[in-house]
Amino acid sequence: MDKADLSENYVVSIDNHMMEVVEADDTPVQGPSVTHVQVAPAQRYSVIVNTNHGKAGQGFWLRTGTDTGESTWVKMSLLTSRMPRR
Repeated sequence: MDKADLSENYVVSIDNHMMEVVEADDTPVQGPSVTHVQVAPAQRYSVIVNTNHGKAGQGFWLRTGTDTGESTWVKMSLLTSRMPRR
């Protein structure tokens, strides 16, 4: 997630999925698992999406909105993979 334009903050969420923040502006972090991430101008976050809800191929919504009330929704397909935890 990267936002380097405009002056609004974005809130990013994925319906029915938790995200674990693992990097903030190129700095590794042991972040919390959250339902949404607020991204200010020029901030970058890396997250791991917990995909333990739904079935492979099932759709879910990636949602973004600004602090001015604008919203965007993108439907994505759930991909399942098992990667070792760090």
